[in-house]
Amino acid sequence: MNTPYIKFYTDKTQRIHRDELQAYDLENASYLVYDEPYYHLQADILIGRLDHKRSFGFLRQEEDDVYIEGDDLKDAMHDDIVLVKDGSQPKVVQIIERALKVVIATVKSGKKACIWSRTMYVGSAGCDHVVPNGLPKVVHLDVLSIEASKIQTVN
Repeated sequence: MNTPYIKFYTDKTQRIHRDELQAYDLENASYLVYDEPYYHLQADILIGRLDHKRSFGFLRQEEDDVYIEGDDLKDAMHDDIVLVKDGSQPKVVQIIERALKVVIATVKSGKKACIWSRTMYVGSAGCDHVVPNGLPKVVHLDVLSIEASKIQTVN
């Protein structure tokens, strides 16, 4: 995803000169404000890495972390870089970059189908994957995308 928001996160800045954002797609960057010659995030938008707990999360910030209720996390996962609309009830409005890149799973033969259990995540979710006979088998799955708790993998 070619989003300008990642530059705000990596540069740890609140404003960026327009010349530095020429390589990014600004058409769908609805949380940016242009104030000649700089772009900056809307006043109520925060960017940061998510610390996801079971039923809530925190947007990690340099000053004070921001508490986010579970229903307001969308499908964001631990360590994702997200945009959060700040206010009386902060909520994730966009996932900028997923932290989950790899899933290591043990695949076993079930009564009706192959089943798997996570052996290790480099992140924190699950996926579907068809594995040939010769089970159980440990597989390494590269994550392509994550949408609404469904993970697409390669391999």
